[in-house]
Amino acid sequence: KGARLLGLPYPGGPHLAALAERGDPKSFAFPRPMLQDQTYEFSFAGLKTSLLYLLKDDPQLIKRKADLAASYEAAIVDVLAAKTLRAAREFGAKTIFVAGGVAANQKLRREMRERAKLLPTPPRVYAPEENLSTDNAVMVALAAAITTSRLPPNDSWLHLDADANLAL
Repeated sequence: KGARLLGLPYPGGPHLAALAERGDPKSFAFPRPMLQDQTYEFSFAGLKTSLLYLLKDDPQLIKRKADLAASYEAAIVDVLAAKTLRAAREFGAKTIFVAGGVAANQKLRREMRERAKLLPTPPRVYAPEENLSTDNAVMVALAAAITTSRLPPNDSWLHLDADANLAL
């Protein structure tokens, strides 16, 4: 959603990460949603809203896309890493798996590994290869297609492109 607000193409994650590499993650003080509570839940609605209003209040900030992307990415990575490692410490996890589309984010992988080393008993951190770090929505759609037997008779469906803007 943040990538869309910045006018980046779909899928937004890789484009946002590439843009963030050229920006300063300390340029904008985005909120760290749900970081203060002691649950292990994640929600980035407040972060997305923060970016939306920042751009609405000052449309000229869009000229600083790289800084916005870097600051936005830093907030997401900070929350994901902090909550995951707090849970790992509390429950004595020996292993952390980073999965889903976000697992392709190199900054998240680095932060998880670096912060894990700081725990009293550091867990091992694993993530699939980037090309295997896909959005769960693809897997859900494929499972639904298989379950309802609506797959085309050949393997042409393996080469479909995702389009988040298709009407239902």
